[in-house]
Amino acid sequence: MTATTPPTTGISSARVEDLILESVIAFRDELSDLRFLPESRYDRAVFPTLGQYDWLSGQVLYCLVRATRPRKLVEFSTSSGYSTTFSALAMQRNGVGTLHTVDLDARALDSAGRWLRERGLGDVVQLYHGDCRDIVPRLVSDDLDLLFIDTLHSFEITEWYLSDVVPRLRDDCLVHIHDVMPSEARVRIHGGPPYPATPRRARPPLSHLIKRFVWLLLHARWPNPMPAQPPRETFPLEHLAVFPPAGPGHLATIDGNYFEEALVIRELLRDAPATDAVYLHRLEPRVAGINAQQYAPLDRIQRQDARGEPLEWNDVLWCRASTLKEATRRHDPRGLVKSFRRLSR
Repeated sequence: MTATTPPTTGISSARVEDLILESVIAFRDELSDLRFLPESRYDRAVFPTLGQYDWLSGQVLYCLVRATRPRKLVEFSTSSGYSTTFSALAMQRNGVGTLHTVDLDARALDSAGRWLRERGLGDVVQLYHGDCRDIVPRLVSDDLDLLFIDTLHSFEITEWYLSDVVPRLRDDCLVHIHDVMPSEARVRIHGGPPYPATPRRARPPLSHLIKRFVWLLLHARWPNPMPAQPPRETFPLEHLAVFPPAGPGHLATIDGNYFEEALVIRELLRDAPATDAVYLHRLEPRVAGINAQQYAPLDRIQRQDARGEPLEWNDVLWCRASTLKEATRRHDPRGLVKSFRRLSR
């Protein structure tokens, strides 16, 4: 099913890059009202599940929703409702549209529901408990204007939404994919000091292992009992390039795309125009009025840049469904997944 009806938008630009920049200019005066979100992000009494959605991404999401005035926004997954709140607040101010959000974790969803109701957003958001692969296809319709993807970053889930969801989207539907970085992204995800003079083979940080362990505990029950071989979310880091320090005072870094999903999406869109497949942090110097690193010191994931400074950067890719559709015609996602699987053996 492919519809041709255009979305109801406040700002219309053919290029996603222009749409982002225009949206921020139009609505940046409202962003100070959102500061309570990053200030509460690591308060487990407010957002009990582990996760990260940076301040730049949240502000841009809010401005885009305000500008494009989506009639219907579908999000997977909800988690504690942190990123959900940015979208819901914008939709509430728009006075139009409904946010449909899906999560497999009943406890996290209950927590998100309480939080959203406390913020007066209950009428804007509809929550769905279950597997996104069962629920999201039922939510795809002609009036779906924005699809927000931030779920398990595995090959399996990525293959599913590229094959079963994206082809059914309207061509001009905006698509958000979290945790996909540009090719030049370099991050240090190891604690220190002291730091070794020679980079060692990359290994997951303790914080990520804890996050993964908690995720598995939360999902090791019906309707998602622990499978014999649970889906893997991260690519084996020993297969990613380790980059030596760029100079004195710098640290060794690795390719920031260590999620399986990120490897597929970045390779899939390697030929797409930069104006249509937008890695948000490439635009950071041009997004006036946004302090992207304002809350970086609060980051509890212990991610660092090449100098060892706190890094608030879990990048976002923005594009239209048409860009993803064209990319899947040029590069078969299943073939990409097979090649990465062979590499990781």
